[in-house]
Amino acid sequence: MCAYKDVTLKIKRVHFNTKEQMCVYFSDKREIIIPLEMIPTLKKLKPEDREKYDIAFGQIIMFHVPNIDISIKDLVNLSLQGDYLVNIEVEEYRKEHGQSPKGYI
Repeated sequence: MCAYKDVTLKIKRVHFNTKEQMCVYFSDKREIIIPLEMIPTLKKLKPEDREKYDIAFGQIIMFHVPNIDISIKDLVNLSLQGDYLVNIEVEEYRKEHGQSPKGYI
């Protein structure tokens, strides 16, 4: 099983708004709004392709096209740092900017 034992927070749903943002809603009524410019791979997708995802174990958003997985820990940790890039995007960011994203560990 892929679930994290120490995580009780669950992803309830994901919504892409007209402002080019991904809104992630959690089981405790909190939400995180992430600008798609911070996740270039998702931003490049057609709106209908962004809607092709599954939520696994309430903890991982698994996009079908392209094959991207974003865990609840990625979302929460990165939002606390003020940096919304997910691991899969870091290499692309480095290539574009010649450095790692601010706050990325």
